[in-house]
Amino acid sequence: MLLVAACGSTATSGPVDSPTISEVRDELLGYVGDIPGATGYRYAVTDDLGHEMDTAKIIQVAETGEFAAVYHWWSEDTSSFSVSLATSTNLLDWTWRATLAEQSSMPYIQQASDSGYVVAWEQEPDNHLSFAYYATWDDMLHGSTTRTFEAQQQLSDCAEGTPNIYSASSIEVDFGFHYYADCLTDRQARGTTDWVTWEATPQFHLDRAALFQGYRGSIGDRETIVFRGNEFTFLESQFTQDDWRTFRFLIYDEELGARDQPGLTKGYGEAPPEPPSAYVFMSTHKDSYSFTNLTATEVTIDGQRAIVFGVFIPMEGGRPEEIGQLIYYRIIEQP
Repeated sequence: MLLVAACGSTATSGPVDSPTISEVRDELLGYVGDIPGATGYRYAVTDDLGHEMDTAKIIQVAETGEFAAVYHWWSEDTSSFSVSLATSTNLLDWTWRATLAEQSSMPYIQQASDSGYVVAWEQEPDNHLSFAYYATWDDMLHGSTTRTFEAQQQLSDCAEGTPNIYSASSIEVDFGFHYYADCLTDRQARGTTDWVTWEATPQFHLDRAALFQGYRGSIGDRETIVFRGNEFTFLESQFTQDDWRTFRFLIYDEELGARDQPGLTKGYGEAPPEPPSAYVFMSTHKDSYSFTNLTATEVTIDGQRAIVFGVFIPMEGGRPEEIGQLIYYRIIEQP
């Protein structure tokens, strides 16, 4: 309430303290977990051609202000996945625009820092990472690449895939991925490429964030978002290997990671006193309980800041009305 003094002057408020990282984390968890409270949502999302938009990653197109998504869908004709591009003006209705790759899945898109767009995905056969650079938005719409790179396996002889992109340009890409460790279970890694060669390093701190919460299955997809000046990583984690009912999400950040043993650079070691991550509680309309492939992007819609999320709900652990790709967004409250 604004109080007006009798002399005509107005009271002014003092400086507002910046929220702590814990407060920001709680706000973000409220947005991602409360799907019934979303500003807009749609389950089992498809494009206008009827393709499932599985594992969709959404961005806002700088040139047009519309939204773009890359995703994969299953073709009965070829018995394989394809990666496609679709666009939307409202985040819920999508128009197919181009197929970017075949025998491919788990795509991710990022605007390049020197203009254009970079897309990464998991390519078959010999599951490995593949990258494409599109110099302009028009090039993307026509599937016309300027640069491409296929990263042959380094950390696993079986599979490397499900990339996310931390930063990208026509010169270098910094990305995360998982590798099939000992051909038994997925573990976390990070890589860079100059579009000619590439390097990869295991990310033991992310593995530990899940392992020391009791997750003993695959540690798969990851998504990073900077929200109110703090970086958060969502981590797809599985309690029991090969049991899709047990996939959940954890969140990792600088404060939570500080609980871990300082100076750890290799291996898993002993468990810290407190787990270096927090559980992400997810609530759907019909109480689905297994979730994979979370993506998150801050966008502007109808002149308001919002976060748009993508989550895949598997058949195992998903309610019939909710199985498939879920897209939802939430208007961000102003401080």
